[in-house]
Amino acid sequence: MIFQKLLPSKQLNARIQIFSNYFIRLLAVMWIAKGLVGWGVLLGLAMPIVPELTTLSDTDQFLVMIFSVFDLVAGVALWLSPQWGGVVWLVAVVAEILRQLGTDPSSGRVMIGAALLVVLVIYVTIRFIPSAFGDQN
Repeated sequence: MIFQKLLPSKQLNARIQIFSNYFIRLLAVMWIAKGLVGWGVLLGLAMPIVPELTTLSDTDQFLVMIFSVFDLVAGVALWLSPQWGGVVWLVAVVAEILRQLGTDPSSGRVMIGAALLVVLVIYVTIRFIPSAFGDQN
């Protein structure tokens, strides 16, 4: 009896589902944009914040090439199908977090890795916690 009071109601489940859908779409748009910025770097488009490809080290050039493709695939997959797209996006985020945390900590990339980790926790929370409760009411 006590545990049923702790379980979310159907209205709350519906609100969480709506928020989850909007959040997943926003993540998809952000990752598509991230992939397009990577392609912009590869194609040599002038962008004020992003350095040119020729000024990057060989390792960073390789990572820009890999992540420009991987981010676009993850963004489109997340937009088209939250079930399998979420898995592709999770792999992309974990790879990006490892990339950011594996670099020089003074470059500010640790903060980017921490921000990605927060986004990952939010995604997992809104995606998997409500489904654990099911329709209890």
